[in-house]
Amino acid sequence: AYEIRLSLVGSEMCIRDRYQRRVRGLLVAADGQWSKVRKQCFPPECVNVVDKGMFAVYWTIPRLPEDNDWWNIYLALRSRVISLRPDPYGTIRAMFTYMPYNDTENKVWQEASKSGRQAQKELLRREFDDAGWQAQRLLDTIDQAPDFYFQSIQQIKMSKWSSSRVVCLGDTAYAPTPLTGMGASLAVTGAYILAGELSKLDDNEHPSKALKDYENTFRPFVEDIQNIPFFVPAIAHPGTAWKRWLLQSFVATLSKVVAIPWVARLSRSNDADDFQLPKYPSFDDKGSSKTI
Repeated sequence: AYEIRLSLVGSEMCIRDRYQRRVRGLLVAADGQWSKVRKQCFPPECVNVVDKGMFAVYWTIPRLPEDNDWWNIYLALRSRVISLRPDPYGTIRAMFTYMPYNDTENKVWQEASKSGRQAQKELLRREFDDAGWQAQRLLDTIDQAPDFYFQSIQQIKMSKWSSSRVVCLGDTAYAPTPLTGMGASLAVTGAYILAGELSKLDDNEHPSKALKDYENTFRPFVEDIQNIPFFVPAIAHPGTAWKRWLLQSFVATLSKVVAIPWVARLSRSNDADDFQLPKYPSFDDKGSSKTI
């Protein structure tokens, strides 16, 4: 196994291999929202964790003959949501989401998110046992689920994405939360821009300029995506029956409005998710390579 060790020499992040030999190059931290590399290379004040007050649990369940091809969402009140959606593999993707009412509940769920799977399953059974609809079906399958995942919905916002020869990418640098539906897109686009800026360097040039240009080019778009409206996700987690009726009425009305042709055209022409990819000439040269 190849082992990387990091140390600070002056203002330069020194990267060494397992034999303590100094390594030239670039370390890309892309190990996720709770990156261990980021924790080692960046001080805590560089990383801002924005808690959205929501928890989500995902896993796969067997498909039954009565399941349909729609994404079904059930508002169970008390800020609980259950959803089922088909996948291309003949199974169903199940999801529970929950927004705690107060700090005490939030603490219980935060502790569960950092605990083992058994504690998480016990919490789900206590909270969703009386939720109705297909809650019991889902609870009966969690012990057999190989892909059970319990997540606290939080954003990662860094004051800077790089330090010397270490750079953060994807959820490590700018986790947007599943609420945006843009996590994978930001990671792939960020990787493209990072590679493109690195391709502009001269041989043996320090990568700091490329890392700065990568951040300057991509940060405005990332910040726009991370700018989630203040009422999200609370609006989708009604606590009472009248709030559920209000939400359902709003969605029904909105679906009729966006079906109007000129409104649909307007919404397409003002797509905030559009991002113009920069062009990098060296990407057209398949034989090009750089030493940094």
